[in-house]
Amino acid sequence: MTRWREEKPVPTRLPAARLYFEDIEEIIGILVRPGEITKVVFQIGKEFCDDMRDLPKIARRTTDLEVLVVGEHYDARFGVNRLITQWTTNGLAKEVAWAAFRKIEALFEKRKLRWASLLHSSVMVVALLTFILAMTPFVLTEVVPSGHVPDIVRLIVTPIATILILATYMGLRHHSIVILRNSWDQEAARDEFRAKIVAGVVPLIIGALLTLLEEYLRHKYWP
Repeated sequence: MTRWREEKPVPTRLPAARLYFEDIEEIIGILVRPGEITKVVFQIGKEFCDDMRDLPKIARRTTDLEVLVVGEHYDARFGVNRLITQWTTNGLAKEVAWAAFRKIEALFEKRKLRWASLLHSSVMVVALLTFILAMTPFVLTEVVPSGHVPDIVRLIVTPIATILILATYMGLRHHSIVILRNSWDQEAARDEFRAKIVAGVVPLIIGALLTLLEEYLRHKYWP
């Protein structure tokens, strides 16, 4: 009697990441097989090109990029959109596909957006937690016998709920993002700094402002 084990398929989904021009170039180098005559086509939105140097002329950054590599005996795709980042191959031997995946996986590990990856990998759980956070101030009002939630509780819960809800929204608004400049370019560095500021500081400011607004309205209309 012959026994065998089912082979594990090569993963196609990739984590959310912030990619740069040199990362796309590296991915193409991984997908192009030595000795094969290949054609590479790029798509951003509805625009196409076959020269990577034309990509920055189409967009400075994008969340909608597809790369198609067509060889004599195989083809491979790498794509980024707002919901998912993935790659697929057709015609490659299993061991060759696995080797390519491990190289791409290592690249993504360096560029991973960990918060966005976590959110996109468990959307239903995140949606439930966000709903619970959003309803917490109202639920507290109902369950407290006097109907009056202590100020300290409101001051703690409201900004925390606001910050988490905003952070969740910002993490889910796109999957990966491709900045069509090299990571060492000053403009790319400024883009990354601005992204970190928006992701970290803006929710804190909005949470604090909402808390102040809530306190002002409560004292003015419900003394």
